[in-house]
Amino acid sequence: MKTVRKIVVLWLLCFTIQIQLIQGCRSGWIQHGDSCYLLSKDAESWGDASIICITLLSRLAAVESADENNFLKAEAQRLHAQGYWIDGTDVEVENVWRWTASGDKISYLNWGGQEPNAGESGNCLALWRDFGYQWADESCHAARNFICEMRADVDANYQVVG
Repeated sequence: MKTVRKIVVLWLLCFTIQIQLIQGCRSGWIQHGDSCYLLSKDAESWGDASIICITLLSRLAAVESADENNFLKAEAQRLHAQGYWIDGTDVEVENVWRWTASGDKISYLNWGGQEPNAGESGNCLALWRDFGYQWADESCHAARNFICEMRADVDANYQVVG
């Protein structure tokens, strides 16, 4: 039933949707710098989270600086979910972490505890509550909340047409 619900939601998003920006971001998104972020209220696998972000004309967040990381950690702490998927993965080459949207090797890192520690079974990157929302490698199949990111300078009104 959950899969049917996802398909219906994604299908509906393919039709014309008018979206209003508030202070540079759509309603429900928060702005930091030149990006807008959506911290999900539901938990999905890393792959499903990525698809949802793409459907929303965004991507899983690529955390590229201490400033951006501290902002997202503070938001995650406020909402208190167990973990939030972000865009990084080492699925291609073990221990070579890349942002999937750009293919760039991750240069800023904020691993928690003894992370990364899951080896070949933990190929997806999450902000993890038990480490104060520092980074952890997790199984991509685990259900986690997620953070979508998009540029803040999108047109004030636009339409998605399927």
